[in-house]
Amino acid sequence: MTFGTTYVHEELQTLMIDGKLIKDCQIISNSLNDCFISTAVRVNDGKLNIWNLDINHRMEYLQQTFKKHFLSIKFKYTSIKKFKKIIAPLKPSNSNGYNEISTKIVKACAQFIISLLTYIYNQSLSTGILLSCLKYSVVKPIFQIGNKNDMSDCRRISLLTSLSKIFEKLIYTRIFQHLIHNNILVDEQYGFRTNSSTVQATHKLLNALFNAVNNKKK
Repeated sequence: MTFGTTYVHEELQTLMIDGKLIKDCQIISNSLNDCFISTAVRVNDGKLNIWNLDINHRMEYLQQTFKKHFLSIKFKYTSIKKFKKIIAPLKPSNSNGYNEISTKIVKACAQFIISLLTYIYNQSLSTGILLSCLKYSVVKPIFQIGNKNDMSDCRRISLLTSLSKIFEKLIYTRIFQHLIHNNILVDEQYGFRTNSSTVQATHKLLNALFNAVNNKKK
């Protein structure tokens, strides 16, 4: 594992496809698209086991670990006031998805569109239907290391629309609140939690090791 790695955003000029070096941009684009789509399909169908584990075994493990029944999650409506809190911390970036509406534009127009967005997102929460326009993203292949002509050495970056990011944050807050309220997350889960970090996990591990050594000496 490497840290602090900087990836150079280079456009793919050539790509190795079926043993041939292809320069046609349209063929390269179609090949990358087919590769990305087929990978997701194979993972969902269980044909591509990226962790080399038995899926049935994983389900049995989860059922044995979480024996108690958890309440079904219910997505509550959001209010304009809470919606403002979701938009406020967004960085006014110029990056955008396929619709070319950046977060900078959304924040600038927030007072004029916030009521409408609140209504639309609440409808999605109540019906369980996500607008089709929020499902699309621009997927860009970013070269990492290795052979620049090999598509397997490209990292896929999905550029979501700003409106998709807002809805994602809306869903995240509700799921996280559900996990905390029902005490579903284990105490050993340190990463990606408020007021918690992997530093605390390291401290707990070292403390346990030192206690074990001291107890053994006694």
